[in-house]
Order: sequence, then structure tokens, then C-alpha cells
Amino acid sequence: MKLKPLPSLKFYHGIYLLIGILLFISVIASYSLTGELWQPILQGIGGMLVMFGVSKVDYKKINRHWLLIFFIALLTLVYTIVFGRGGGGRSITIAGKSIQTFYLVTVLYLFYLSTVLAILMKESEKTGQPFDKHKIIFQLVIFCIFAGGIAMRNISTAILIATSGFCLFYVAGTSKKLLLIFAIAGILGLGGYIGINAIKDSKQTEQELAEGSKTRGSTGYNRIKYWLTGKSDIEGYGRQMTLAHTAIARSAHLPKPGKGMIKDRMPEGENDFVFSLICEELSVWVGFIILFIYFFIFYNIITIARKAEGNFVKLFSTAIALLFLGQVIVHVGANINLIPATGQTLPFISRGSAALFSTFFLFGVFINMGKQVLVGVDPDDDDLIIK
Repeated sequence: MKLKPLPSLKFYHGIYLLIGILLFISVIASYSLTGELWQPILQGIGGMLVMFGVSKVDYKKINRHWLLIFFIALLTLVYTIVFGRGGGGRSITIAGKSIQTFYLVTVLYLFYLSTVLAILMKESEKTGQPFDKHKIIFQLVIFCIFAGGIAMRNISTAILIATSGFCLFYVAGTSKKLLLIFAIAGILGLGGYIGINAIKDSKQTEQELAEGSKTRGSTGYNRIKYWLTGKSDIEGYGRQMTLAHTAIARSAHLPKPGKGMIKDRMPEGENDFVFSLICEELSVWVGFIILFIYFFIFYNIITIARKAEGNFVKLFSTAIALLFLGQVIVHVGANINLIPATGQTLPFISRGSAALFSTFFLFGVFINMGKQVLVGVDPDDDDLIIK
């Protein structure tokens, strides 16, 4: 009996495998740190099903609803700013469950921005002229509204959307002078927001601060101050950062699941500081494996972006790569004290719902785009966008 040859492996098989490894580490870490097993398993299975389902949908069909996606992102942003509760006003309640929405808003907006810039690039190619200055300034203003709105409640995510968005504008061919003007304005605006609110909060009473009136600007100021000086205006504020550094220092070459000393003292350890706790309990080598997987996934995304012919695929693949790697760098950087503490989760490993499933959605779209690019049917943008 002649054996049938094994099917050839595709790039997306590798993506599924690598994400599966990250999810397996997430399950082991969750059980080791909290004793929970079924929740991360069910979340992982649900996320993989979402990614697989989205990867089967031609991304052009999703792209045609870019204007609807924009309004969903805008309404979600405004609703969260006005009615947000918990975690510094970053969450909304749906069916009794608290959901942080800003990462979802970031994903939807970058999808919209990639589409609009692809349209403008196509117009520029047809006419042989640079971008219409008024159109690009309008898009930059909208971009600043989203980044500024997110910064009011979540500065680290605002930095992610700002970095990814500016890179997209640059890749699309936007005037460097115009980008520099908006970049300086954005930096000054963020600095002013942090400084003014830090001064404002410093004049409040302890009772007012305890009642939750402290702003995210003041929070950002205290995190930067603690990172630079080791001191904070709020008693015990640097406790999480100190514990994270201690967990990294306690990491060993061999795993010691369930025997970590830091997890019981670390608030939000399974989310914002999960990397440090994994290093303590599962060994520093597991930490290196996680980083290797992340950078290998990033390399695959950039490879698709470089091979793409259509402007949208090139831009949105770049956005996915920057957002994904930026999230990893911010999370790990805060855990090892390279940058001030943030509230960023670790992709496919930290617990969560909105951010986790948004990432699965991103990779589902990416896999569908990658399939079409690698088989040579990456379409021209005329076939992609309904104006």
C-alpha cells in the first residue's frame, strides 16, 4: 500500500502552531499562578475559532465596510470616555461583564486608516500628483482625535496607536514636514495633559483621591517619576513594579510551577505583569522562548507586508506588525524596568477578552491577506475598495 504524501506546510500553519504554543504557555501559567484551568482553555479555543473563521472570509469583503468600522470605533471611543467605569474609566459593561475597549478601538481605527490611505495612494498613482493636502490634514486631525481620546484613559494604548498610525502615514508617503508638525503637537499635548493633571491632583485631598477622582495624567506622571527616581507621590504606588523586578530576579533555569512567592502579592499579575511571573515560576528560558516566538511572528508579518502589491495589504500588514510588536515591547519593557509601568497585556498569554479576541481577529485578517499575497492574487486596490 502506497502512503499518500503529507500536505505541504504553509506559512499560516506555522502561525497557528506558534500561537498554539503561546496559548499552551498561557494555560500552564494561569494554572500555576491562579489555579484556573478551564477559563484560559475555553478562551484559547474560542479565540482560535474566531481567527480560523475570519481567515476564511475574503478580507476585501470586510474592507468594503470601512466607513461602518470607522463609526463603530468612534462611537465606542466616545461612549467609553463618557460612561467608562473601573480601571481609570477604561471599561464599559456589557451583559454584566466589564470590557476594556481601547485596544478594540485601536484595531478598528487602524483598519479604517489603512483603507483611507490606500484610497489616497491610488488616487495619487492615477493622477501622478502628491496627496491632496486638505484630505491628508483631515485624516491627521481624525487620527489625533482618536489618539488623544484614548490618552485620556489609557496612555500606553494611545502611544501604540500613535506610533502605528504615524508609521502608516509615513509609509503611505505623507509629507515629512507635516508629520513632524503633528508629532510635535502631539508630544506637547501629551506632556501638557500629564503635567496639568498631575498638578491638579496634587491639590486634591486624600479623600477625593480615594474616591477615584485621580486622572490618568497624574497616573502617568507617578509612573514616570517612580521609574526615574524610585519615588512616588502616592504611598505604595511602586509596589507592582518592585514586585515585577523581584520576580525577574528570582527566575531560575528550571521551572518551579506553583512555587513562586510573588504571585500572591502582585495585583493584576495575570495581566499586566504576567511575563515577570512566568519567568519566576516557569524559568527564564520560557521567557526567552516567548520572546523568540513573538519576533518570529513579527518577521512573518513584515515579510507579507514587503511582498504585497496592493496598498491596503501593505499598510494593514504593517499596522498589525507594529501594533503586535509594540504591545510586546511595552509589556516586557515595563516588566524588566526598561520603561515606566503600563497596563498593556501580553498577546495570547495575558487574561482578557476584548484585547485577546481583537488580536485573534487581526491575525485572522492577516492570514487571509497572506494567503492571497503568496499565491500571487494580491488584488489591485481598484478591486478592493468601494468609494
